[in-house]
Amino acid sequence: MLEAEIIGIKYHRLLTNGITLESTAVLKHDYDYSFIVSYNNEFIDNDYNVVEKQSCIIDVTQGEDNIIKGFNSTSRNELRRTYKTPGLEFHFGYSNFEKYYLFYKSCELARGWYPVPENELGNCLLFTASFEGEYISGMSCYFGEDVIRVSRIYSNKKINSNPLITGTIYGSAAKRLVFDICNYAINNNFKKVDLGGVDFSDPAKEGISRFKTSLGGEILPVKLARYTNANYEQKKAQVFEMGYDIT
Repeated sequence: MLEAEIIGIKYHRLLTNGITLESTAVLKHDYDYSFIVSYNNEFIDNDYNVVEKQSCIIDVTQGEDNIIKGFNSTSRNELRRTYKTPGLEFHFGYSNFEKYYLFYKSCELARGWYPVPENELGNCLLFTASFEGEYISGMSCYFGEDVIRVSRIYSNKKINSNPLITGTIYGSAAKRLVFDICNYAINNNFKKVDLGGVDFSDPAKEGISRFKTSLGGEILPVKLARYTNANYEQKKAQVFEMGYDIT
């Protein structure tokens, strides 16, 4: 479970295959904002606002070779290209969090999004691509039970000024990042990687949905459940005024 805090708001993100009233009672007591992704068809706590979404989920128990076979032909070629592109490197974690957060924040602001708070990003699993020593794209993840879920996908493509970093490099790097996350999941005994929501009915999400489905995952229903208390409701406007998004 991912935990974070900002201006006295304690919140979490939980992945689960099943939820009970006893477990949600603890979460509602301990946190001001509770966010749950449930892979079970039932969600029994009526205090939560629950919506059903579609998510792209890769079964990593099939092994590395079959994961690659699940990529479409273009994605497989782009994945192979990442091992041959001079200057392109991949990293897990960070050496300087302040520098990393500034990179991440600039990516979010460039596409008109607010970043998550420093405390939240610092508690995530971070997978990043760099070109000639400079960060260019990344994915943040959190985990629970047998699942790793991709939380944010970001790049500096919109503000890139280096002509050597082409769209092909950005596209290839994104596929490699997913592959690296899958390998991390395999090596740490997880069973699934959840790439997050897929929605072809929304033109704004069509591109990212095509990207996710090109990687061989299965489109499955998930339930997203949110609970907030009075402390959160009182302070949420202040969080946005500070330039953060925790929703």
